[in-house]
Amino acid sequence: MKRVPDLLTLSRGVIAVAIFSLGFVGKSALEAVVVLTMIGWTTDIFDGRLARRYHKPPTWVGEQEFTFDMMMVFSALCFLVMVGLIPIIPAVIYVAVAAAC
Repeated sequence: MKRVPDLLTLSRGVIAVAIFSLGFVGKSALEAVVVLTMIGWTTDIFDGRLARRYHKPPTWVGEQEFTFDMMMVFSALCFLVMVGLIPIIPAVIYVAVAAAC
């Protein structure tokens, strides 16, 4: 049971790869991306609660949770750009501003 929070966090890395890969499929994959994003959000809700219960101090994976969250967000942005729903220039500006903050 102690590994469940880390597995939930790691699953967002797998989801991020899947979302990015679906960008090569095209707009027809939008529904799958929405479902994967909702699954990722759900894992994010539960991993924090479980980690606080089982991991004191946090594990390495727990310390990287924000990184896995951002991987999922970035992959969704890449998907939206790849399928033409967001123009590349605003996306690049968004990433640059986010990186600067």
